[in-house]
Amino acid sequence: MKLNVLTRIASASALTLGLSVSAMANTYSVQSSSNLGDAAAACYIDTTGWDEARADRCFGSTFTINGDSTAVFSVIGVNQSSSQFNVEYLDNTCDSIMNTTQEGKVCLRAIGPGQKLTQRVRVTDNYTGQSVVLDAVANYRVF
Repeated sequence: MKLNVLTRIASASALTLGLSVSAMANTYSVQSSSNLGDAAAACYIDTTGWDEARADRCFGSTFTINGDSTAVFSVIGVNQSSSQFNVEYLDNTCDSIMNTTQEGKVCLRAIGPGQKLTQRVRVTDNYTGQSVVLDAVANYRVF
């Protein structure tokens, strides 16, 4: 499924293959502000469809117990394309970290059906020296 993340970054796909993702959180602009207070930890469960990061928590579901996927954690609400913000994923829990043009720095973690993952991230404003530690929770359920 990690390849699916790269495919999603390059182009959107409306196709879903028995997987669905829903979110119960606020939606923020992916990269918008120069204010550290607008930063929010976010995530989505990678599917074959077009997935969107949601603040604080995300939910994915599958109909099979063999449906492992990838939880993608990110920081939304701040402009990561400038040198103003540094994003550091904490606790050495990321399977890999990628820099993307659309989502900034993302943390990829394998997630299986029935799992719940929490990812902490520190966002530092390099102009002011202030930082904040945020977290997002990914839940992957079996129906």
